[in-house]
Amino acid sequence: MTPRRLQTILRRGTLIVAAIAGVYLWSRYEVIPLPAEGCSPLQRLSPGNLLWVDRYPSSVIVGDVLFFEQADGSVGLGEVARLEAAPERYWIVTDDDACPAPDSDDFGWVAPDAVYGRLLLAMDL
Repeated sequence: MTPRRLQTILRRGTLIVAAIAGVYLWSRYEVIPLPAEGCSPLQRLSPGNLLWVDRYPSSVIVGDVLFFEQADGSVGLGEVARLEAAPERYWIVTDDDACPAPDSDDFGWVAPDAVYGRLLLAMDL
């Protein structure tokens, strides 16, 4: 095998691996902007933040911020205050009185299949 042939194989292999990694990242993570003119039900998040969300979280712990589907089909945002292991479910709370939003006091426990994603990173614009 000549060096030129080896270089061609390595170049194509690198492009294939990069394409596969890009598809994985695109399907697993999502960037969601909070509206700049709106408000956030959590004090740690500000209007206009860009939120990097893991759409398929492998674990959830107390303190994680979750996006979840509410009974009316809309997506809610809240922090996990308590966990139950059997059956697995989450107690969601909000902490910003200036921007009231429904939480588990209103609708009860949230099941894992209702979780849309877990917040990984919030960035200011």
